[in-house]
Amino acid sequence: MVLADEMKGIVFTIDAIFALIIASASISILLYFHYFSQTPYTIHYEEAQSILNQLANTKIYQLQNSSNAAAAIARQTAGANYTWPQFMDNEYSDAVGAYGPIEPFVSYIFNSSAPITTGIVAGYGNIYFSAGTPSGGMLYAVNASTNATKWEKTTSEIVSTPVIYNNMLIYINQTNMTAVSPINGAIIWTANTITSGMPFSGIRVTTPLLAYDNKIIFGASSDSVYAFYSNNGTKAWSIPIGTGEQPQFIAESDGNLVVKSTSGQLTYIILQSSGPAVLWNKPSLGATSPIASQSDIIYFGSGDAINATYTNGTTIYSSRGTSQVVYGAVPYGGTAFYQLADGIMAVSSTTGSELWSIAVPSYLGLPTTGSSLIASNGYLYALWQHGLVIVNTTSQGFISLHIPYMPIGNMSLAYGHIYIAAGPKIIAIGSCPVDSSQSILTASVNLFANGFGSCADALLNAVKPTQDYDIFVNGSFGPSIATARFNGNNAYAIAQNQPWLNTSLVTVSLWLNISTYPSSGARIISYGDNDTLTGHYTGWFFFLNSSGLLRFSIMNGTGQTTVSTPGKLSVNTWYNVVGVYNGSYLGLYVNGILAQRKKFSTSIMPPGPSVNLTIGRGLIGDSRFFNGYISDVQIYALPLGPVSIADLYNYGMQAAPLSSGQPVAWYPLQGDTNDYSAYSNIAFPYYISYVNSNYVPASYANAYEISRASAPVAVLNYTTGNTLVGNEGVYAWR
Repeated sequence: MVLADEMKGIVFTIDAIFALIIASASISILLYFHYFSQTPYTIHYEEAQSILNQLANTKIYQLQNSSNAAAAIARQTAGANYTWPQFMDNEYSDAVGAYGPIEPFVSYIFNSSAPITTGIVAGYGNIYFSAGTPSGGMLYAVNASTNATKWEKTTSEIVSTPVIYNNMLIYINQTNMTAVSPINGAIIWTANTITSGMPFSGIRVTTPLLAYDNKIIFGASSDSVYAFYSNNGTKAWSIPIGTGEQPQFIAESDGNLVVKSTSGQLTYIILQSSGPAVLWNKPSLGATSPIASQSDIIYFGSGDAINATYTNGTTIYSSRGTSQVVYGAVPYGGTAFYQLADGIMAVSSTTGSELWSIAVPSYLGLPTTGSSLIASNGYLYALWQHGLVIVNTTSQGFISLHIPYMPIGNMSLAYGHIYIAAGPKIIAIGSCPVDSSQSILTASVNLFANGFGSCADALLNAVKPTQDYDIFVNGSFGPSIATARFNGNNAYAIAQNQPWLNTSLVTVSLWLNISTYPSSGARIISYGDNDTLTGHYTGWFFFLNSSGLLRFSIMNGTGQTTVSTPGKLSVNTWYNVVGVYNGSYLGLYVNGILAQRKKFSTSIMPPGPSVNLTIGRGLIGDSRFFNGYISDVQIYALPLGPVSIADLYNYGMQAAPLSSGQPVAWYPLQGDTNDYSAYSNIAFPYYISYVNSNYVPASYANAYEISRASAPVAVLNYTTGNTLVGNEGVYAWR
């Protein structure tokens, strides 16, 4: 018998032999032990079964108070009101959920072939939108949770956001109004004329579509509002609202309609059995923002004034003095929220008395035009030109998310997600694509199998740190399935400059695998500058030169200090590299071993707000890019010691950050670029792909003892919707 710390390892594994049937309700456990004679060891027969049971018996929702990832999944599940994987079925037409995300987390980014030209609608487990140019476009149906394209339809440019109504997806393009099946895009009916003798091609739709009272209602350039029956596309009625009063926004209001025209006039249309009639016109209101309505009150902005008017035309309040242009309004409960040029104002919905206000960071720019406010279940979502703000309407606390993609157009809340159109991309803000009632074992296997390895790692580490175990799926080690590939040409990720990153001491750890040496050198990860582009010596960065030498540099405001590997790093080889500065010494470690250390007593100068965190390149403007793979980026506010740094290597790229170093960022980069630390500082990707890295931890490969446990797990293919069953599970070692 020897001491426990002499024992090389215990590993429990999972065979992934897929079957064509659904898993049985009970979980069977198979234990295998492999013995090697190199060194004596103690055997803990119960270890494999214990960890497997722990993962199989722990549900995601049970971790929501201790894990940000689990909390986001639980909220999304409640908001979507579905049981996973209902998104793979096309029977669930109700996309409206009371819950949206409460912190930034990118579930996926959908890339279309052209800029998004309409808003986003949701239903039947999908989101629908159009992309294109005036010469032509494409109507997309994309799985709301998994990013898989369900169908697409070539069309002329769609001129207004589609609507889902009475089991149809209805849209207007340059030549007609068309209803199609939301399930497969098959045409149900088409209307070619907007009125007798006038085709749709002869008029321009000027408002979003409104589905109400079994009709599709919209405004057009003829200064009129039109209604078409939703069942067959025939015209129900039309009504003019005044010469030169081109409709711009329409809202249902107390069972009738309120219309804002381009001049700022509001028109109230009552819907009678005999036909529609204008109850009143109010040119004097001067509405300049989109309109919103709740019960018998209409809310809008007029220049720098917040306004509310009863549906009978009586003004409730019109308060100037905000000194900020009002871009939009949304009522929620007894509060009306107004989006100002630089923030949000909350007022009493019936008196206009200010309740509170917040100012947002200036880097967000101005609010977007159009519908950019959503209130739901205690949270407010607001779009700006450069990002999203999420406000807790009870505490007035808020989170701002800088989005680098341009231009940001509009957003939609559905299935527990916020979907944002930005240029040719749809950004889904939500959580990992699993259900909160799933076990950690089932969820992690499915996440790894579908390329969401970062999510799997976050959940596994919330149960038990993956320092001595991990998942095997279909014969592959989980973290090897999806690793970030940087192409050396234009691939990188960028995260916003944040106060918690601006520390005077630091530890930066990452795993990298070099494909080719950069001809002019390239930064691997950067949060600073050495007077190259900004004129300042701030922050820190890793740099790989053309000879394969890796350097870690810090800047103190007046200059820089650098440590380097003594020789070149080999290509096609995984390395764990750690740069650390403790106030007295700057060090560089490779695979847990000190490569170089320099005495240097100073403090790191924080970079200015224009310097962001980049992975795969240096500052924006630096045209040099890294060619290879990067995984498990961890940034700490404190310096780690040699023992902890050796642990980072021994635990492998799948392990969570060490809490002792106060982690301020964790980018596993296994299927996404989210920050899985407590700070959730998303890094947005450009041209990053994910490939099998064939990575296996050295501590596992050198283990003397292997015990294997397996359980049948149903694995859903998020693209095809097919489910297969395999004996899947975990390996553990120590």
